[in-house]
Amino acid sequence: MGIFNFFNTKNSIELQKRLFEPIYFKNPNTQKEIEQQGFSIIKQACSEEMIDYMKSSYEKLTQMEGYETKDLFVNSGRFESSQIRNFAINAIEHFSTQVLSTFVNIENCDYKNGGSF
Repeated sequence: MGIFNFFNTKNSIELQKRLFEPIYFKNPNTQKEIEQQGFSIIKQACSEEMIDYMKSSYEKLTQMEGYETKDLFVNSGRFESSQIRNFAINAIEHFSTQVLSTFVNIENCDYKNGGSF
């Protein structure tokens, strides 16, 4: 536990120790960095093969009937076409499962909350 003195006032806030259980990362050093710093840099987390997979999936997506872009960000799950939405969701889920399983304990993490191209 530590004490945080906000702008050197007489009122201090006692910081609570954050719990990181269960263990989210396979590498103990990554887990420790997350706990101590709040972040960790995971180098080469994604293979060239998976990058190519996402590039080709995006290319297929852009060729599907009903695909359109606007001036603003478009969430992959918000396309009118259910075919496009399902394609995007499945591609992103496949990518996430393949990539995240290399460095996180999948059984302890809920990563199926989507993503975007």
